[in-house]
Amino acid sequence: MPAGGVCILDADNATELVQLHALDIFSDTFFVRTGGEGFRGHFYFKCDFPDHKKIILYHPETGKELGDIRPSGCKAYCLGPGSIHPSGKPYTIGNDRPVREFTYEEIMEKLFSKVGTSADKKEKQPAGDLNKNENNLVEELGLTVTEFLMPLNHTIRDSQIEGEHPVHGSETGTNLVVDPVKNIWYCRRHNSGGGPLEALAVSEGIIDCSDAGKGSLRGHWPEIFPALERRGYGEKLKELKDLKSLQDKKKLKIFL
Repeated sequence: MPAGGVCILDADNATELVQLHALDIFSDTFFVRTGGEGFRGHFYFKCDFPDHKKIILYHPETGKELGDIRPSGCKAYCLGPGSIHPSGKPYTIGNDRPVREFTYEEIMEKLFSKVGTSADKKEKQPAGDLNKNENNLVEELGLTVTEFLMPLNHTIRDSQIEGEHPVHGSETGTNLVVDPVKNIWYCRRHNSGGGPLEALAVSEGIIDCSDAGKGSLRGHWPEIFPALERRGYGEKLKELKDLKSLQDKKKLKIFL
């Protein structure tokens, strides 16, 4: 298994990973070409991952498995140079460079933002009535992500706003992405995100950015409403609470 802080990206389909620009960050690190057919191999690097579990990489559109990452301590073996592949071809050194070290944030931004991962397939909580009611509240109050979690020193790329996370900062300068059209945000450091209410909760310290996602506000509504009042939505909340028609339609039943 990888150890000593060394991690391995097993690129089973390196060609498609290259097309997705997911391997750009590994262009100058130690690489072993495996003996299988086509362009494939092992990229060695150092990174402090949150845990030791293997991370599967998928094509973001087709869902095709492209490879995996084996963090240091992962219970998985890896053959080195000189080993013989079942095809009969040897494993050879493809790039004899020092093993590069990256921050987890860099891996999130330069690799995980380009592909789907096994972590993406694990929903923190299934969508349900809570999310429907969250959307209703967002619409009724006219909440926007940019009001609560605007990236610092931002640039605009393809109608999306990229910049530094205003709460926990950024090592790359582009770890927070906001889509003002869809009214959603995404943190590349924590692979987390949400809408305006999650942005409010993170900015107010109600939840940690790493926890933001579907269902992350459950149990925090006693803190959310005072936060909205502090942001100037007290009168609107009172008006909504007093509108019996909205209560009859159960639009705010879960909150009020």
